[in-house]
Amino acid sequence: FKVKDIMSDWMKDTLKEYKFNDSTDANTLVWDTMQRSMHCCGHVDHKDWSSELQQHPPMSCCKTGDGNCATTDRQQIFTRGCREVHEKMNAWFDWTFKNYNFNDSSDPTTHAWD
Repeated sequence: FKVKDIMSDWMKDTLKEYKFNDSTDANTLVWDTMQRSMHCCGHVDHKDWSSELQQHPPMSCCKTGDGNCATTDRQQIFTRGCREVHEKMNAWFDWTFKNYNFNDSSDPTTHAWD
């Protein structure tokens, strides 16, 4: 198994367990943190929330930092899925660890997965 396959399977399984009414649930906290920090929504895309849970995306999919948006408006939410972002992050880390000189003092200022 590859890390990307394990993560993809985990996302598929745990998305279904998201609790819209319990922000203290560990699974819900992980999804909210992942979506906010990685600027993504759902497993494949934002439509996963409606197809899997018959719900609008959670507030953690909002592009605004305060999580206050109309999650029915595609312009106000992240539409790219977290799987795609995770795969890009993995590719970036793989390349970086193979090619980056860690003795170099340069400091990257942007996320390669944005």
